[in-house]
Amino acid sequence: MQGSPARPWVRVLQRRLDGEAARFLRRDTDHHPSARAKAAVRSALSEALAAALDQEDPWGQVRVAIWSRSLPAVDAWCEVLDAEQCASLVLSSGRPFAVDLAAAARAHGPNAAMRSASEAMEAILAAGVGPRVRRSIESAMRTMLEAEDATVSMRSVIEQVHAAAAAMAAASWHAAMQLRGAVKVMDDRLETSLARLETQSHWLAESGDPWQHPGAFAVIEGLRKTAARRATLASCATRDIWDAADETERRQLLKIAERLKQGTDDAATHAMLSRMAERSATPPLLAAALAAIDWPRDPADRLLWTPPVGCHDVAGQLLAAMEDRRHYAIVRNMRLWRAACEEVEVAAAVLLGGLERRSQEGAAGGV
Repeated sequence: MQGSPARPWVRVLQRRLDGEAARFLRRDTDHHPSARAKAAVRSALSEALAAALDQEDPWGQVRVAIWSRSLPAVDAWCEVLDAEQCASLVLSSGRPFAVDLAAAARAHGPNAAMRSASEAMEAILAAGVGPRVRRSIESAMRTMLEAEDATVSMRSVIEQVHAAAAAMAAASWHAAMQLRGAVKVMDDRLETSLARLETQSHWLAESGDPWQHPGAFAVIEGLRKTAARRATLASCATRDIWDAADETERRQLLKIAERLKQGTDDAATHAMLSRMAERSATPPLLAAALAAIDWPRDPADRLLWTPPVGCHDVAGQLLAAMEDRRHYAIVRNMRLWRAACEEVEVAAAVLLGGLERRSQEGAAGGV
């Protein structure tokens, strides 16, 4: 029976793994003693990906993608072991990438600060932020990671990059046509603030605790406010809220939108938006769905994570949709990226709905 077609990122990953395995096998083992082990890891991942595809197992496919992002760390582990010992460990069982390789990836891969920075970059990529702004943020992260005693300021910047990504989770194309221009203004303002981090990163790294440094505090607090205001506006500007609003509320929304487009961005304007959001806004579902399945924030913790009991398929569909979104953001196919964003929200709703039904059934069974 013909199965479902592979998602684009699965095909790309399969070709990459097979190609890298072949290149490592062609290397002279006298000069590259770890090449055989590196090839074996990739071949094992490729086989696992093919099996997951045959079984139409979305979580199995995502698991290979997660492991593939840790291959540089696994390669570093292969290089510090005796070649025969390494090959023996990799080839000795049908599950060559479990606890030992996860520990190796953590020991030989990026440290906690670098993993946190990488995850922030993944979040901003998923939000659809363009390559120029992403390069600026990445440059700022790199500058701060290389600086001494920049831990507190680095953590603050990472937190605000995550906040910016979360703010953009309320899709701009969901806004009513009358309000879309104001959302675009807030998007531009947020991206401009993020792009400035590249030039600000040197003195931010030297400022120590930003909550004790007026200039650094202004940067971090400015980012926080801009992200929060964008999130609030987008959540109030949706077509559903516009259609349900009465004439007074519509006039208020139009007045706020006009102020924002004219450059007015005062606290009173956003306080009015916040009051409207409290009454009617619905937050995106993805964050709640990921929390419900205990999805680890640290990429290293995902190597051994498995979906909760009863959530294997729905969690797999959600995470596979997130991989779709990542793929289309990387290749800048924004039409398909938008479709993937919608699929992510739909999958999150399905997952949360299933968990709620199980909880209600469990409660009813316990009565």
